[in-house]
Amino acid sequence: MKFRARLRAADWSFWVPFATTVIALFFVVMSLVDPQWIEGLFGESPDAGSGEAEWWITALAVGVAAAALAVTRWRWRCIRVA
Repeated sequence: MKFRARLRAADWSFWVPFATTVIALFFVVMSLVDPQWIEGLFGESPDAGSGEAEWWITALAVGVAAAALAVTRWRWRCIRVA
């Protein structure tokens, strides 16, 4: 029951980093499954097909996911249940 109480007590300062983590991890997984998905989505190749831009975006997404996960974990620990 403590888990459900914590979920009910969570506010935007928990949910925003949590959603950011999920979205960033989605980008990472998509880049690992199909490295050309960005070109397919936008119809353009900013790196002339070399794939370098996609890996930079993936590296950025990994960094964002790690930072957002750290904030999410910190906020989860800060939630006090009465």
